[in-house]
Amino acid sequence: MMDTYLKVLTQIKGKLENDLVIGGNLEQYELVSVFFGGGTPSTMHPLAMEKIISHGLEMFGKSREDGVEISMEANPTSIEYGKLKDFHRAGINRVSIGVQSFDSECLKSLGREHSIEDALNAIDIARNTFGEDSISIDLMFGLAQHKNNPSIWKNSLAKALSLNLSHLSLYQLTIEKGTKFHRLFNVEKDLPNEEESSHLYEFTIEECKKHGLEMYEVSNFAKPGKECKHNIMYWKSIHDFIGVGPGAHGRLTNHNTRERFSTIQVMRPEDWIEQVDNQLNHIHKPSLLFGDIKEEKLTEEQQIEELFMMGLRMPKEGVSESSLRAINPELSFEKLLNANMIKQLENHGYIKLIKEENDKRIVATMSGISVLDILIANLLSK
Repeated sequence: MMDTYLKVLTQIKGKLENDLVIGGNLEQYELVSVFFGGGTPSTMHPLAMEKIISHGLEMFGKSREDGVEISMEANPTSIEYGKLKDFHRAGINRVSIGVQSFDSECLKSLGREHSIEDALNAIDIARNTFGEDSISIDLMFGLAQHKNNPSIWKNSLAKALSLNLSHLSLYQLTIEKGTKFHRLFNVEKDLPNEEESSHLYEFTIEECKKHGLEMYEVSNFAKPGKECKHNIMYWKSIHDFIGVGPGAHGRLTNHNTRERFSTIQVMRPEDWIEQVDNQLNHIHKPSLLFGDIKEEKLTEEQQIEELFMMGLRMPKEGVSESSLRAINPELSFEKLLNANMIKQLENHGYIKLIKEENDKRIVATMSGISVLDILIANLLSK
């Protein structure tokens, strides 16, 4: 599979250099982060990862000393001291560990194979390898066990906070129709309702704040200056990111035409390899990236909706008027939004309109974040 990754990266470099995608030149891009996601990249051989990292950095004229954040997701069961050292030598400088819970029953109901001891051992190994400022752990609240006994979540959170890490990702369990969990649980009866989940979330925000972890995105908390660059760039929405590999999503902008494209790569690894090989053999067929199963030109309306949907998840950043102008130079809050609606939402404490010297920003308050979908629908209604 490594060879396939390298083929796709080479193809991307050629397209970017020849203005076939971005309508400009490769030098206008700055590489900020590389993220190995999907839950199990730690099962990859470190040497394979090193080749991919080196190739990616070289594309943008970067070296390991240039401060590019290079993150990897890992499950506790896949973390071994020797292998993690090898990943560090390969170029990984940040690791996110999928702990999910510090309660045995919760881990079992989530189908996780690791134990609490495995998770704590993995965190210790990662801390010794990367340092505590370069580790994050994922935890999940809103589980069935939390409905009747909220203290289970509170204890898990307390354990995580006692580790004195610089970053935590704390997600509410969401269950999609057609999934294994949807068949296992009656969402309305088995899981915390909206009010119960809201209490858990508010408690989470307050406890994190007490321990010096500020919420910089709905599900992400960090000490000042320790935010994940990948998360920030992703949620800001206006930045490009190249998605490579099975199931990867991406966004690419043609800076001449202001056209923005959404890309989705083939999901199953074996199908993805086959798709790349087929496209290599039929190179005359137009394709933004080898391995794509879907390429969609986003309308201006879709880009604006995405900008608000993503940006308002960040209570400090919000959505700036300048980011609107990146979509269309003629756009402004005044032209796009209903002034009366903005005033109503401000008066009810859902948003704040912040005026700066050369810009304006709309940020969601805690009340607004708790009803974000409704807030965005009202904000964009004419």
